[in-house]
Amino acid sequence: MSILQIPTDVVTDSAFAVRSFRRSPGWTFVTLLTIALGVGASTAVFSVADTYLIRPLAYRDAARVYAVSLQGTLQGEPFRLPMSAATVREWRRSARTIEAAAPYGHGPSAFLHGDVDDVSVTTAVIDTAFLAFTGARPLIGRSFTPEELAPNGPRAIMLAEGLWRRQFGGSPDVLGKVVRLDVGGDPDSRPSTVVGVMPASLFVPDFEFGRADVWLPLVDGQRGIAGVAVRLKAGSSPQAASEEMTGILIRAGGVDAEDKLLQPRIRLSRPQDDLPFRQALILLAGAVIFLLLIACSNVSHLLLQRGVARERELAVRHAIGAHRARLVRQLVTESTLLGIAGGALAMLVGWSTLTLLARLRPTSLPSLSYLSTTRGVIPFAAVLAIAVGLTVGVLGALHVAHEHLGESLRTGGSSGSLTHRRLRGALVTGQIALSAILLAGAILLIRFVFDLERERLGFDPRDLYAVSFRPPNQNPSRESLTAAAGTIRDLGERVLGPGRLTIANGIPSGMAFPSALEAREHPGVVGPSGFTTVAYVAPDYFSIVRMPLIAGRTFDEASSSRNEVIVSRSLAQELWHDGNVVGRQFRNSRWEGSLQQWQTVVGVVPDILTNRLDRETKPILYRPFPGNSTATTLIVRLHRKDAAAVLRRFAKSVQPNPLKWRLGSVNDKIEQSIAEPRFTMSVLVLFAASGVLLAAIGLFGVLSYSLGLRTREIGVRMTLGATRANIAGLFVRDALGQAVFGTAIGLVGIAVLTRLIRMSFYGVQSLDTITFVLAAASMLLASLAACAGPLFRAARIDPVVAIRAE
Repeated sequence: MSILQIPTDVVTDSAFAVRSFRRSPGWTFVTLLTIALGVGASTAVFSVADTYLIRPLAYRDAARVYAVSLQGTLQGEPFRLPMSAATVREWRRSARTIEAAAPYGHGPSAFLHGDVDDVSVTTAVIDTAFLAFTGARPLIGRSFTPEELAPNGPRAIMLAEGLWRRQFGGSPDVLGKVVRLDVGGDPDSRPSTVVGVMPASLFVPDFEFGRADVWLPLVDGQRGIAGVAVRLKAGSSPQAASEEMTGILIRAGGVDAEDKLLQPRIRLSRPQDDLPFRQALILLAGAVIFLLLIACSNVSHLLLQRGVARERELAVRHAIGAHRARLVRQLVTESTLLGIAGGALAMLVGWSTLTLLARLRPTSLPSLSYLSTTRGVIPFAAVLAIAVGLTVGVLGALHVAHEHLGESLRTGGSSGSLTHRRLRGALVTGQIALSAILLAGAILLIRFVFDLERERLGFDPRDLYAVSFRPPNQNPSRESLTAAAGTIRDLGERVLGPGRLTIANGIPSGMAFPSALEAREHPGVVGPSGFTTVAYVAPDYFSIVRMPLIAGRTFDEASSSRNEVIVSRSLAQELWHDGNVVGRQFRNSRWEGSLQQWQTVVGVVPDILTNRLDRETKPILYRPFPGNSTATTLIVRLHRKDAAAVLRRFAKSVQPNPLKWRLGSVNDKIEQSIAEPRFTMSVLVLFAASGVLLAAIGLFGVLSYSLGLRTREIGVRMTLGATRANIAGLFVRDALGQAVFGTAIGLVGIAVLTRLIRMSFYGVQSLDTITFVLAAASMLLASLAACAGPLFRAARIDPVVAIRAE
């Protein structure tokens, strides 16, 4: 065979394959749909995993890049401490384990004013070394200069690519444009000049921060740096770098005296280490592998079915001189074309799935803002689809070509051997088993989320809103805070009506203090050490939030002077394990101030949950407002569709600066606490539905093919007296046998895999009877639906026509 002959043969085989596909449009459609669903979903999840787990950073030498954070420990709980620019300079000068360091931080919320409409933006702060550290360059313009990092230097900003395209149309004329940026509610009268545009692929190495719209210079000498990106020297380990940097930090005085008690230490991590939904992503990756296996099994079954149905055609071609290798090449060419066409559809499915995931992402998970709808979709979908088509096609072609083709020619039809039937049955059973695993997992998560939504919260968050106002000055006195709160309340009652609002320092919780509580009846006996939340509330707070009093009464005008408090049920049980607690006294032996005096309990209220994933309630102590509060929150219960708009107009009338106040729905805030499991549940349900659909398609194909092979047998049976119901029962027994066996295998598999789901979400219980029954019933119903078409065709077969045709 000459070199020039090969392309001609390929073109001939391809043209023949296309004609063959056109003769079987239904089979071709089902095969392409199977490849598109399986490969498309796999592509989408791979893109997500690639973004968050495999290649999260588009930095130079990203394998040696780590995020540095300063962590302290209090009561066994780690939390982040701020760092200073001086510490970063000392690391650059003295550390031998790091090659470069670039500080960054999550800037405050801001409003951008200019030639465009005012827009709320998120900000990030960096220094002059950040771009060089990442290896990135501005799309247009430049980075910050050392003069712009000086405390009183010229103010410059850089725009993110997304904001630049949305608000400025991607015009290069944005360079040099003067805008005003109100940062954190403190507008700076000095103008800000746009000096550059950051590429959309660049972000700080911490998924806890949402994508920045505006990049600000890190002012020299500023304290409060959230993190530092470091590149380790080749051969240096993160452990060695952490120990060295911690030593330099302590020697350089980078830790305040009061923070030394918190045992500060330097922690090096990668962005994927602290990903909030890491376990959920691993769970979805496992689910999509099952879906891909279902798709491959279905494609294998469809190609095998088509190959067996074409045995007579292949036998004729072999009899007139076509070699087996030539027949295998033809079948492989057909499989490759299917893979290419399926890959094109898979790209569309993958992109659509990623777009859907981006739209479904909850706002409470800023990490998902980094999800890209283009990263890796096209090459991965193309390679995976062609690989599936080639692998399955080659195996199927070899299987068909090694059969005794002459036997088909002698018998006058396809053999449909027992081996073929068993193999097809095994493939369908495997599809049903994998689908049952996906379905049972989805049902388990649905029930888990449903149970979370029914959890009693201790108060009624529906139609409840909180409008928080910043204090009139940085350190307000009790008198000024009381006066400001009274003014806000009076205005609110005139606009919104009386009996709908109250005042507190926040909702639904307050400030947490380290505590060691001591009851008066037990001198010297101190309760469990830990944190106690202290909330400062007005007397009508409990009626507005619909938190019923279990015992006692609420506050009155003199409660503050009498050191009266209201405690939650769990706090009362910690201090007194018996009887009525109203009138009893306790104090905080650890915290100095008013809480160290004896407090008299005048009421007991239920424990509350502000996070539905928290199954353990925390003790709360309620004191009269304002107490030691530093903020004022107007809590409003407003039942109307435009409640948010009404409250927004009211807040703006009280304080025109939108960064001086914040409006939030209490119910939305609580519901966001289960955003992650609800999001994962939605995706898993989508995968489970796709798996069940593919399994039903496989079962439908088996029955349809079996009906074609057994047409003569059906005619003979009906001629000998079999009824149409008998014929239908013959097929139903075979189909339901495979469905029951596959479902049983799947339920055993999900029982083994439940541990992974329990590791992913706190509170997910083991499988129970209801989950098993729902999964089994759903799979059997889907199987019966797949049987409907072939059974209807079998029942309408005319025995005379069937026997004559044979």
